[in-house]
Amino acid sequence: MNKERVLELLLTAIEEGIQVVDTKGKTVIYNEQMAFIENMNREDVLNQPLTKVMPDIKRNSTHMEVQKSRKPIINNKQIYFNKNGKKISTLNSTYPIIEEGKIIGSFEISKNVTKLESLSDRIVELHDKREIDKEGYNFSDIIGKSKKMKSLIEQSKNIAKINSNVLIIGESGTGKELFSQSIHNLSRRKNKNYIAENCAAIPSNLLESILFGTKRGGFTGAENKEGLFRKAHGGTLVLDEINSMPLELQSKLLRVLETGKFRPIGGDREEKVDVRIIAIANKDPLKLVKENKFREDLFYRLSVINLSIPPLRERKEDILPLVDYFVKHYERIFNVKIKGMSKEAMKFIMEYHWPGNVRELKHVVEGAISLLDNNDEIKLDDFPYYINARTSDKDNDLNIKKEEVIYGDKKLEDHLEEIEKEIILETLKENKNNITKSAEALGIKRQGLQYKIKKYSI
Repeated sequence: MNKERVLELLLTAIEEGIQVVDTKGKTVIYNEQMAFIENMNREDVLNQPLTKVMPDIKRNSTHMEVQKSRKPIINNKQIYFNKNGKKISTLNSTYPIIEEGKIIGSFEISKNVTKLESLSDRIVELHDKREIDKEGYNFSDIIGKSKKMKSLIEQSKNIAKINSNVLIIGESGTGKELFSQSIHNLSRRKNKNYIAENCAAIPSNLLESILFGTKRGGFTGAENKEGLFRKAHGGTLVLDEINSMPLELQSKLLRVLETGKFRPIGGDREEKVDVRIIAIANKDPLKLVKENKFREDLFYRLSVINLSIPPLRERKEDILPLVDYFVKHYERIFNVKIKGMSKEAMKFIMEYHWPGNVRELKHVVEGAISLLDNNDEIKLDDFPYYINARTSDKDNDLNIKKEEVIYGDKKLEDHLEEIEKEIILETLKENKNNITKSAEALGIKRQGLQYKIKKYSI
């Protein structure tokens, strides 16, 4: 077997960029993927000094550093420019090559994160441009007449008056962000920034720079950029779905909570910050700890003060007030006045399990009213198709399936909207995009279909 041919095939097949440099700083191996990442020709790089090919590196490079220290540099984000002036962002791991105790070179594995870096910058820019709502949500906006909710609201008001970090636990759609913003707006920090970020929505290898920012450094090449911790200084930083944060980053967050200091990526010193953290988890944190998805020490550090928001099925006294609120809200939006809700529809609403909680109830009311004219009554038939399916003899089986959807990777409304959009697209196709015929086939009013088309950007 020709080992060199096998190595050549491997270097061609893998998705990462590979570069091997000798002790003189010349490139001896440079695969096609690395050439693609850096927008270079292999012939222009091989057997050439790094400083000639990448003048932006100058005398500093991770290759020379690991050859000098004999220690690898793992997951190092670098920003640099090739000789054509193209900006490149990579996530690199660089290792020394040692043979019989002697350094003979180094190799680097690179992942192209240029597009992700652009996304990171865009996220931070959006937080810069976002006008902080000085009013936002307050406790008066939380609708709940049940004993559980009344007690929770009073407890939260007391929590707002102190400066401790908070862990909020609750299923999707229970109103966790309403509580977090209400706490902020009753606190001493109410005139400072309230910044909320969903940890699950950010690529894990960029979340650290978004949170802590970057400093221009010898090996990162990063620009000086403020992270969300600095932007939230004096105010509140909400970390939604904190259990999606990588464990290594959870460790760094724990240090910030304990010391009040953080170090930007590429920085050589820590910066002091005054931020109140409100962490949000939509799953049982103790179970997540057992599954090694949530650091135990971070959980206990955060859960000195915690709020557990009950699901809607455990506070059914709140359903009717919520329905009344949502009906009035969507009457204004759709400019209609309805008679109310039929007894059959109301009975079902009170008996339904509501795995999607308040958010699901809101969407059900929105969808129903979008189909009605003035003086119409909300009937069970106006509810989404999956709701109507609950009236069948297979009620229990369907509820089980619904639960599986709720606790999957996607939220309930995402699944439902995907299915509804697919049905509408198929119906429009069958009726050659005729709105009237398609609406009749779907069993909804023409304006209702037009609303759905606009909602889903069809």
